Amino acid sequence: MQICHLYVQKEKKGVVQNAERVQVIYGIGLHGDCHADGSYRQISILSQRAFLQKQNTTLYPCLQKVHANLIIDGIENVQVGQCLRFGDAVLRITKKGRPCHGICQASEEQNYCLLVNDLFFAVAQTDGMLSLGMKGEIL
Repeated sequence: MQICHLYVQKEKKGVVQNAERVQVIYGIGLHGDCHADGSYRQISILSQRAFLQKQNTTLYPCLQKVHANLIIDGIENVQVGQCLRFGDAVLRITKKGRPCHGICQASEEQNYCLLVNDLFFAVAQTDGMLSLGMKGEIL
């Protein structure tokens, strides 16, 4: 598994900014991100597969509203409760997906919703640093 993109959103409904690296703060989330509040949704993660489909607004209009902190290739089979390690940073998956809006052509035709299956939320289990291209593992 590998980090393909990193994003930080300083204010809710604010601009989502690309980042080369970002500090993970134990129990809080990503330094400088508006969702770093200690909740079970401190860090949002989207699979690279879903991220690439965001460009297809006809098939996946619901993905247009998703602004994940991390875009990770190879995360699709991770389960709630599992931990991911990227260097010193350990993230525990707390939630998988959001409810399907049922508005996208793909969920109707393929009976598969990327919003349900390829979006994850995590909490910071340790301090650490994340950077683009960093490889990780499931613990």
